[in-house]
Amino acid sequence: MLSQIDVEAHGLSFTRDFTYQSRMNVYGMGQNVELNGVARIDSAGPRLILKDFRLGFQMAGLAVNQLRKDLPLMEVIKIETVSQGEAVLEGVDVVLGPGGIKEMNSLNGNLMDAQVKFEPFQYSIDNIDLSVRLGATDFNIEQLFLLLASGKIVAKARVENYFEDNKTDFNVSVEDVRVEELLKRQYMPLKVEGRLSGALEGKAEGKDVNGLRKSAVVGATVELKNGMIRDVNVLRIILSKIPFLPDLAEEIETRIPSSYQAQFKENHTLLNKVALNVRFEDEKIWIDMLEVDSDVFLLKANGSMNLDQNLYLDADVYISKDFSIQLSGSYEEFTALLDDQGRIHIPFQPYEGQLMEFRPLPDITSIGRSALKNKGKQEIKKAILKVLDIEENEEIIQEKGQASEEPPENQPSQERLLIEGVFDAIFK
Repeated sequence: MLSQIDVEAHGLSFTRDFTYQSRMNVYGMGQNVELNGVARIDSAGPRLILKDFRLGFQMAGLAVNQLRKDLPLMEVIKIETVSQGEAVLEGVDVVLGPGGIKEMNSLNGNLMDAQVKFEPFQYSIDNIDLSVRLGATDFNIEQLFLLLASGKIVAKARVENYFEDNKTDFNVSVEDVRVEELLKRQYMPLKVEGRLSGALEGKAEGKDVNGLRKSAVVGATVELKNGMIRDVNVLRIILSKIPFLPDLAEEIETRIPSSYQAQFKENHTLLNKVALNVRFEDEKIWIDMLEVDSDVFLLKANGSMNLDQNLYLDADVYISKDFSIQLSGSYEEFTALLDDQGRIHIPFQPYEGQLMEFRPLPDITSIGRSALKNKGKQEIKKAILKVLDIEENEEIIQEKGQASEEPPENQPSQERLLIEGVFDAIFK
């Protein structure tokens, strides 16, 4: 939207160069855009040759609502307000004619000290500095630097053939962003704190936003250090859901060493590190690897989420070996859940639903199956062998010392081997 347009030309001529200056309003307050430089009119073209020019754009008070109506892309970016910043575009030998730009050598642009508020974020993004280079067919973001949530983000990007297929590739690095300062509460299913760092690379191609989104392939690695989940004791929730020990979370404090009791009294969960490998492809976010590590448990997960925040997540928790020894020593039932590394393994129910409604729950069916497989198998087998009197018969045979037909010493009978084989197949 252009308004309040003033134009001045000095030494205007159809045969030689002249200087010009223009001020106008572009989606802003007052005359927020100034254009000046040297030009020549080519009446044979007809063409206007901008031999050199400088365009300055004061961004404070940008009319974001009107911009959203005219540029659908702004709905994707979700800018709320622009408080400050200046954009400068400079170029040489730009030829204008009917229909727009006819020829262009290159344009260089800079955005300096901008402050922008995006809808998902709690606070404004400060000190945004951007350096771009625009050629006849290509567009390069030489560097984007900004401060966000006490950390910083640096990015580069390149767009080839931006008038046609917009072939795009980009990379972003994130350093020490405070998660608790990042997103508004409604965008966070849990109150997570910590310092976030990572890297992101991607590419896309398309004539519009839909085309770019459908073709986009993005990969990212993210790490959260010194983290905390407030108002949630993850370990207490997990252990309170164990089906064969319904009162475990309430009574465990009296049956484990004092060094572990604090893990249950705290109303939060301390995290040593969270590691995430994620990618965006086929209009979905794919969680290839998620690991949440604390002193007493390790969570491993994978899954996916679409653009409507419909989440699928499959997860397992492993209690640390030292704590597993304490738990299995106090509760014999836990011995049935020990893995080959001596850790208590608690599988979670696969979750499928909205991200904001996510609640982790142990998989009771899998836990029961593991308990039955490791403990129930032995108890049931002993009972059947006792009913069939197989062990007693073996001892009688060995005492009588029968020769050729008796099994070798200490070797189980055929009946016992058959029953064990059946149980191994059932509980496999």
